[in-house]
Amino acid sequence: MNRPVSLLCGHSGCQECIHQLISNQSGGGREKACAVCREPINEHMLNISIPLSSVISKLNVKCTNVGCAWVGEHGSKERHQETCSFLLLECPNGCPGSHLRDSLERHLEICPQGKVPCKYCTAEVERYILDQHEPTCQEKPGPCPLNCGQNLPRSHVHLHLDECPKRMMKCSVAGCNNFYQLGMENAHNELYQGSHQALLKSQVESLQRAIYDKSQVAVKREFSKRKCYRWTVPKSSIRIPKDISSPLFGFESHTFRCLWKRTSGQNRLFLNAVFGSSPITVQTRFVLLNEDGVMRVFDTECETLMEDQIIGAKEDLGPIEKEQDLIIKLIIAIYKHT
Repeated sequence: MNRPVSLLCGHSGCQECIHQLISNQSGGGREKACAVCREPINEHMLNISIPLSSVISKLNVKCTNVGCAWVGEHGSKERHQETCSFLLLECPNGCPGSHLRDSLERHLEICPQGKVPCKYCTAEVERYILDQHEPTCQEKPGPCPLNCGQNLPRSHVHLHLDECPKRMMKCSVAGCNNFYQLGMENAHNELYQGSHQALLKSQVESLQRAIYDKSQVAVKREFSKRKCYRWTVPKSSIRIPKDISSPLFGFESHTFRCLWKRTSGQNRLFLNAVFGSSPITVQTRFVLLNEDGVMRVFDTECETLMEDQIIGAKEDLGPIEKEQDLIIKLIIAIYKHT
């Protein structure tokens, strides 16, 4: 009997058992009554019986945990339970089953639902999915897809490809459909010098005719439509002081990405036209958001972008919180010429 209480009828009982009795008798209009004499129970008059508590506390009892040989006074039982090696405890990670207090610590070292840090991005994930997370982790190093020999995190591949020595570049001379490796432009130009001169001459003549034909026509820029893109930058990437690239996104037969340049003394956002079948005139607004709402807003000038060109906000981003994810919303206004 734990914490004995006395009823008005003179009978006594365990406090927890009396409360359970009252709970079972509640509802249905039944009167709460003593289980022995059926006298009414006043649930507000349940007083601890000090003499009975004193007697019970000195009774010798055995530990009820299987395998434990402890014997002691009833009053010491609760203190013993706090340190009993044979007490069954539930895993704090929520995995099924119970464990002896002495073995719980060893279980936590291998618990499948315990969280462990990823060795690449330091994010904490459950142990049972760690083997699935690490092969796809965005910070796991891997070889360059162009086989240049470098190993780099998966999240940095897009930035690396801009300067990879194995990257193939299309000749910038209109009409020349040849490609060359990055850094070999001079050798390519020397090899195709004659054909380049002929192509450039043809371009100049075409431009001269176009200028003559349109010299009297006023060109107006008119707003056409607005597109939005939302990029979530995880805090694990914010902590690493390297340039970051968003996934590719596109519209109007153009493909774009957002660049966050944080090297060479820069801390600015840019819109990069990765691919496009024709020039496009845009103006971009970068909106920085976190859990508290809008942090800052940056605008670019209205410019016409060709393939592989970028436009960026003039202002520096300033300090960025590194302990929470950052959301960068791009609002892109598209213009047409009339």
